[in-house]
Amino acid sequence: MSPVAEVLVGLGVLVALASSVGALLSRDVLTRLHFVTLVTSLAAPLVGAGLAVDAGWSATAAMDLLIVLVLAAAGPVLAAATAHARVRRQGLATKKAPE
Repeated sequence: MSPVAEVLVGLGVLVALASSVGALLSRDVLTRLHFVTLVTSLAAPLVGAGLAVDAGWSATAAMDLLIVLVLAAAGPVLAAATAHARVRRQGLATKKAPE
């Protein structure tokens, strides 16, 4: 593995570990969601970029980057939908969202 790929994967793993520790230590569900969102929006792209650098220009690198793109796009959207559902369930939403 090239040094650039090692650094990217290492940074991604560190972000994922720090996010996991933050999620474990937080008490509120909404705060946990913020920590978990870091995994899909920052850690996964770093790891995916490292794997793509290691694989070179190939179908494997393209698949890695496609998976990272889907994770980076869907992760925050799913976290926002989960937070919205939790806020509505707790009765914290004071008025309806515009349609």
